[in-house]
Amino acid sequence: MRYIHGVAAIAAMLLVSCGHIAPQEAQNVKPVDDLVEAYLAKRPFEVSGGMRYEAALEIQKEFTGALQKKLGERAGYKVGLVTPAGQQRYNISHPVRGVLFKKMLLADGSQVSANYGTRPIVEPDLMVRVKDAGINNATTAREAMAHLSEIICFIELADGTLSTNAPVDGAALTASNVGARNGILGKTRPVENTQAFYDAFGKMALVLRDGTGKEISRATADGVMGHPMNAVLWLVNDLKKTGEKLKAGDVISLGSPSPPATPRAGDKLILGYEGLPGGTIEAKVSFK
Repeated sequence: MRYIHGVAAIAAMLLVSCGHIAPQEAQNVKPVDDLVEAYLAKRPFEVSGGMRYEAALEIQKEFTGALQKKLGERAGYKVGLVTPAGQQRYNISHPVRGVLFKKMLLADGSQVSANYGTRPIVEPDLMVRVKDAGINNATTAREAMAHLSEIICFIELADGTLSTNAPVDGAALTASNVGARNGILGKTRPVENTQAFYDAFGKMALVLRDGTGKEISRATADGVMGHPMNAVLWLVNDLKKTGEKLKAGDVISLGSPSPPATPRAGDKLILGYEGLPGGTIEAKVSFK
């Protein structure tokens, strides 16, 4: 059994008493301070799997609450495991969510260390920004789009923070905040509340190229749950289960339909969203 103490022990006991975490799941909780220290030092840490998704969210809440003191205000959320292959790999039947903080999000064209995390994972991602709180009342993906202000070309600089010494499942990934580390905020495109724009968003291509223009990967946005707006609606409904809501200005990383890349010093990567009304938008990052 893995023992718990300090802040995490108190938190775990409270969660057990409230019914959020079963007694056998409490052993999965390591001291919050230890998790935060490992995360900031870019050392792998272990969160045992086998717990319920709801219990994993409670652990994530403790972990991200402590991280917030270092990473500033919450900027929004990320949705992970948005493909059948990803869910199968992590033995879970639905996507998962994590929290993004403002200090995680970097300007377009930033130069980043190739060793920015424990195990750096670059993903051609999708991102949108919430226009108003009406999104929390949406019942369809098409309705949800009316409450978005813009699409942001987004390169996620994700991180494999969990130790590979123990099996990792969707619950463990959730508890560890779904590998959130950094990301590049590229150019934006205002959302048009039309069926044509909705259709174009679902069919657009995510094209990743290197600094010479050579294509590395290409995928269409409908690789995310059939349409990226389905990931938005899933998040709205998942947040409702824990009494949370999106607010104006929140960003949402919707996951990636593309294979990840491993950064190397000297690399330059350019992500383009091709097929949106108004033309291609891009995001750029280089690694040192």
